[in-house]
Amino acid sequence: MHFDRQERILMTGGRGRSVAPRELATDPENWPDAVIPNHPQARVVQAIARSLARHVNQERVSVSAASLHSAE
Repeated sequence: MHFDRQERILMTGGRGRSVAPRELATDPENWPDAVIPNHPQARVVQAIARSLARHVNQERVSVSAASLHSAE
């Protein structure tokens, strides 16, 4: 819990966030293709999500299985 009683997600470098990148989208239900204005960091996460979804769909594997192959 943070001082303002919001749960934070721990991030590398000791920084936390109270809003997931998906929630910054103008239409979170269309993630990862939704518009995310003024949040370049969220757009990076969105691009990674699109790439992962494309790989999972093309290879017909789970996200877990795809992560095992990414370490090779």
